[in-house]
Amino acid sequence: MTAPRRILHYNWAQFDDPEFRGGGVSVYLRNLLDRLAGDPGYEFTVLSAGHHYTYTNRKPRYEPTPNILSDRGVKTFRILNSPVKAPAHDMFYDIGLWRSDPEVAKVFAQVLTAQGPFDDVVLHSMEGISSEVLALREKFPQTRFHYMWHNYMPLCPQIELLHQNRFDCMDYEDGRKCQGCLAGFHSRDQLIAPQRFGTSLEFARLSGRPLGNFLFGLGIGSFKIAQATGYFLKDLRRSVRGAFSRDDGSAPRGRGFQSVDLAAEGPGPAGRPLAPVARKAGEYRAWRELNLALLNRFDSHMCVSQLVADTITRLGMLPQKVQVTPLGMDLHATPAQMRARAAAKPRRDRMRISFIGYGIPSKGLPFITEALMKADLPVLKEKAELVIYARLGDHELCKLTPLTERFADVRVVQGYERKDLARIASDIDLNIVPSIWRETYNQVAYELLCLGTPSLLSTTVGLGMFWDRHPEFVFRSGSHEDFVARLGRIVAEPRLLEAFWTNPPELPTMDQHIATALAAMQGGKRNEAA
Repeated sequence: MTAPRRILHYNWAQFDDPEFRGGGVSVYLRNLLDRLAGDPGYEFTVLSAGHHYTYTNRKPRYEPTPNILSDRGVKTFRILNSPVKAPAHDMFYDIGLWRSDPEVAKVFAQVLTAQGPFDDVVLHSMEGISSEVLALREKFPQTRFHYMWHNYMPLCPQIELLHQNRFDCMDYEDGRKCQGCLAGFHSRDQLIAPQRFGTSLEFARLSGRPLGNFLFGLGIGSFKIAQATGYFLKDLRRSVRGAFSRDDGSAPRGRGFQSVDLAAEGPGPAGRPLAPVARKAGEYRAWRELNLALLNRFDSHMCVSQLVADTITRLGMLPQKVQVTPLGMDLHATPAQMRARAAAKPRRDRMRISFIGYGIPSKGLPFITEALMKADLPVLKEKAELVIYARLGDHELCKLTPLTERFADVRVVQGYERKDLARIASDIDLNIVPSIWRETYNQVAYELLCLGTPSLLSTTVGLGMFWDRHPEFVFRSGSHEDFVARLGRIVAEPRLLEAFWTNPPELPTMDQHIATALAAMQGGKRNEAA
């Protein structure tokens, strides 16, 4: 009898995380494991790290965890107290530790030794682990190491290759552009402190419950009061010292209007040189270069779209190790099923258009507003309405008010649950995916297509690799003019929607994806000279 293939998957969040952490990667792993768990040909172990921290015994270590597929043989473990905190943005300004921390690599190696041996290790992110984990490939020569690229994190700590959330960033200027890319200079220590409290609530099974939410809010509030008290005492000490300092007869410094001192001599303020600040760029460069070198020694790289493969090879990944393995989903439909679902939709007087996703710049919601504010498209006001499915605050809602003059009707739905996606799809005629970052795939557009709703995609959406027969449903990423022209034409000529369904894109199934991924993993060749 052939021994089962033993595979370890790593992501910073467990695939069945009750708070839905881990995003699309968690959804993918849940679908993948649900399809293969229990197959006698495979044994699966899933490891996570970077999100659980304890008050007692703060040493990095690992422990087993429960999971929804344990009855089908899936084993799960988590690393506690990883010095590398997840998600990625929490380590952005601790890039040196992200590169060099040995502790999490030691624990990772312990998992491979104690729970192995494994035939394959598949990393789905570097969040929660350091670059030293990548070097483990050389210490476990009988195990194949693979990286599946769901984003660009090993080469971009912002993960999206989007400088300041606005500009495509294929040239990081040796790390100089990284330094001011993200706002906020929180250190990982500042972020781990409340995470320890959150972990305690989760372990007590209070996370997400009314009492747990109350206790977490109370704890954070108490921390802020203690912090404010510390600031007050510092100010008080300075004031006391000033009150008892020797009076040298100088006039008190006023805070009001100051006239120009024409008699002043000497040079002006020296200022702060930026050169020492710029030297920090070297840490970002060293992080990327080390990751690139270690990843090029991996056995294979699986990219969820052609866009990802093209991008990472331009950034230095060895093309002979890069394979395109487009994702399949638990929801799939044949072209005939897509057509049938599209035909079953109720007829409406106006075309109903949607945006579904996060209301952040990289996903393109601000882009839609900016583009349409510049445009004169009376056809939208006459023949189209817009529904936005995104969790937005009051300020974000106010930013969207100009759209009310561009469409016959605009509504905002504060998020949605995946189980409701079929009803949402039946309620809309066209979805817009205006991403300005190099979006690796877009699972929502995949699912909507299967449910009978096409999407107008920007050229930087990985799923567009299947839209080659429908160029009228693709616009140039970041171009207001091209977006307005494509959208206006589709609304003015509804026959384009009918033409779309005569030959819709054929999407990969989960079984096809699994076959492609396993072939890539099996075909990975050791590159001992690399």
